[in-house]
Amino acid sequence: MKNQETWKKRGIIRQILKDHFHGFMDMHGHHLPEGLRGTITGTVNKAIRCGTRDSGKEEKEVWIN
Repeated sequence: MKNQETWKKRGIIRQILKDHFHGFMDMHGHHLPEGLRGTITGTVNKAIRCGTRDSGKEEKEVWIN
């Protein structure tokens, strides 16, 4: 669990997506169902922007009692 927290804080997954996702889609996107390509790209772009100030949102913790 500690490693996951460290990865999240460092933004390692976000950096991997930024560095490699669009190249992956260029090379292998044609293997994906056409109806899902836009959804997958949108979801990855959302993950890349997640937690950044330019997304207009800030991180909040939700506590459910």
